[in-house]
Parts: sequence; structure tokens; C-alpha cells
Amino acid sequence: MCIYKVKLVSNMKQLFIGIFLVFITSVCIVSCLPFRKTIETKKKNEVVNMSKESLSVELEFDDEGDGTPIIVINGETVKDIHRIIEIEPRYGNPQWVSGYSQLVNHLSEGYDHELILDAQEFKKKYMEKYNSEDPNEEVGPGVIRLRNFGIPDFSLIAPPEYQGDTLVFFTENVFMGIPYKVTMKKAEAPQYEPVGMVE
Repeated sequence: MCIYKVKLVSNMKQLFIGIFLVFITSVCIVSCLPFRKTIETKKKNEVVNMSKESLSVELEFDDEGDGTPIIVINGETVKDIHRIIEIEPRYGNPQWVSGYSQLVNHLSEGYDHELILDAQEFKKKYMEKYNSEDPNEEVGPGVIRLRNFGIPDFSLIAPPEYQGDTLVFFTENVFMGIPYKVTMKKAEAPQYEPVGMVE
């Protein structure tokens, strides 16, 4: 009889423990639902914020005016180089230097100069054209050949970067085919100078 009572008490105790554990689990699940909803909402908001920060940039020309180069950033027309960062502060970040250089070059020179991003690729293209030209060929006036200029110091050409407060990048003069070094200090216009020739 005593053994039966002990077993009964033990079974009842296990039953109560089981019910208690189920109750606690239910409470935890219910209480965690708002937290989970908050996390999901936060993630959705982050996606929305990221979409709001998307960037639309167009390189164009002022067809209705004097035909000068313009940039349209998120629907806003830009003609002044120094307003680029004012309108889109991310272009002031060194990680955005290549894109910023592209915009600076366009506003300054339009399609007359093309930004050089890969120095080795430019060297390969330049030398292929240079070597394809006949050094003994007699050409008339006004004919542009790379042999008229020589071989530039390719070691100087590098991707866009900041050197202190000065923006530095390199371009190819589309008409002549030779490289230029471009420097621009804050609040100043970009300066274009041909890269020195070694041969």
C-alpha cells in the first residue's frame, strides 16, 4: 500500500512537471512573437532604406542649351563639378573615387577624354596600335599617329586615387590616343597634362 502511494505521488509529480514545462514553453513562444515581428519589420525597413539610397546617374549633354556636358544625379541636373559631392555625399568617400573621377572627367571634357581604370589594359592597347604603325610611312599633315608622340611612361599611370586632398586620375585623349594625368584640388578646376614620353 505504501509502495502504491509512493508511485502515485511520483506519477502525479511528473505530470505536474510536464504541465508546467508545457505552460512555460507556450508563454515563451507567445512572448517571443512580438520580438520576431520586430526583427522582421526591421529587416523590411532596412531593405526599404537601401532602396531609397539607390543611385541613378546619367552622363549627358545640355541639348537645350549650349551643348555642354551635364550629369543627372537622381533626377537633378549638375553642371558644376564641385556640386557633385554636395548633391551626393557618397562621392566624397575614397571608395567612390573611380565613379567620382568619371563624373569630374565628363563635366570637364565630355567625350574628349576617357577615364583609364586599368593601366595594363591601356598599355596593351597603346602598344598594339603603336607597333601596327609603319615607322617609315610618309603621312600627310593632320594625320594622327602614336609614333608622332612616342611611348609614354606607363609606370606613372595608376587607377584614380586621392593624394592628400588632391584627386588624381589618368585619361586617354580619345582623338590623339595618348594618356593624360589629371589633378584636381578642392574648389579648383581639374588640370590635364600629357604623361611624359620615355621614347
